Amino acid sequence: MNTRERRSWLAGLLLAVVCAAGGRIADAHPAPFSYLDVTVTPDRLSGTIVLHAIDVARTLDLPDPSVLASQDVVTAQADGIVTLVTTRVAVEADGTPITWVIDRVEPMASQDAVGIAWHATLAQPAGHLGIGARLFPEDPV
Repeated sequence: MNTRERRSWLAGLLLAVVCAAGGRIADAHPAPFSYLDVTVTPDRLSGTIVLHAIDVARTLDLPDPSVLASQDVVTAQADGIVTLVTTRVAVEADGTPITWVIDRVEPMASQDAVGIAWHATLAQPAGHLGIGARLFPEDPV
């Protein structure tokens, strides 16, 4: 058996071993994460903060995160959700804290999350933005 035949035979053997060993289907799990999108213009900041429903439900002592897929529930919990964001996320423009204006709070059922659209007016174009957050310090993970 020449070198080329040997390599071909070994490649076939390796493929057979891999196939015989069987593949495992990857299991998925919800990835609980929250994030902040910010759009910056010379006179305004705007964006959305997305909060994972599991964390919001735990923080607001709701029995089941899936209830946050309902607009009625999110509307009823809006004050608590807004307080959560405005007290645990800080945005500064050139060292000056900005004041959040909440435009809407809505379920984002496809992401198992709640979205908060917001904006803030800037007195002058920002040269530096600072963002600090400690959203869910009670999270055990």
